[in-house]
Amino acid sequence: MLRRPLLVLSLALLALTRTGLSADRRSLVSSGDAFIIQAPDARSWTIGTSDVRLTIALTRRGLQVTDLSSPHVGWWNIGSDPDTQISLGAGPMTLGSRWLVFEAAEASEYQGGVRLDLAFRSASPAARVTRTYVSYPRTPVVETWTTFEPLGSASLVVADLNAFELAVCPGIIRWVSGHDVPASEGGPFTLMSRSLEPGSEMSLGSTGGATERALPWFVIDAPGGTFFGGLVWNVGGQVLAHRLGDPRASWPAAVRNHGGLGA
Repeated sequence: MLRRPLLVLSLALLALTRTGLSADRRSLVSSGDAFIIQAPDARSWTIGTSDVRLTIALTRRGLQVTDLSSPHVGWWNIGSDPDTQISLGAGPMTLGSRWLVFEAAEASEYQGGVRLDLAFRSASPAARVTRTYVSYPRTPVVETWTTFEPLGSASLVVADLNAFELAVCPGIIRWVSGHDVPASEGGPFTLMSRSLEPGSEMSLGSTGGATERALPWFVIDAPGGTFFGGLVWNVGGQVLAHRLGDPRASWPAAVRNHGGLGA
């Protein structure tokens, strides 16, 4: 999905709430049981349904996921990490930092669901970066993508796109092997699983087509719930997992295209 001139990454998240929603938060938009609410300081937003809630906030460290949870099971994420990092012709930048200054938030109805757009502006290079979150009624999923828009005549160089980064409770990691996996490694389109020991790590992904070595989808099964992520992208990418140690597990999903433009 690359055109106009913008780049869009799409990712689905599921979490199986640590706390109820504060009564002083303001409802911005709703559709069925899908909703977006805003904190009184207009620096924090919660999007979700009756099955899942994702809270993102502007903090001193930039845009962060502060809660991913479900009223049916409990909280899922642990810790507050930058939602994503990008490179615009220089080193990594965090949304909401001094290099990518928060510009505006917009909530709207979208294709039967609700949509939250958080816009950020870079002075050098001149660009607008919009982080989007979407949720649909009766689904335990939040979809997110990032749009890049040059504001001048010069080309915008984008690299090392990070779809999302989140520390979640540890569990058994499951995925489906890709079409080029030999029989000696389990064969193609086979459900695989692995448990990481504290301090160990693993990566899933492909260097060419999106489904060569693994499908762009994974699941973490933990006591009491399941978390999954998936990427809507037709070229190679990676999911990088590092087990930090009990009871934490970090899942930074770095998606890379080997043509120089990250995705």
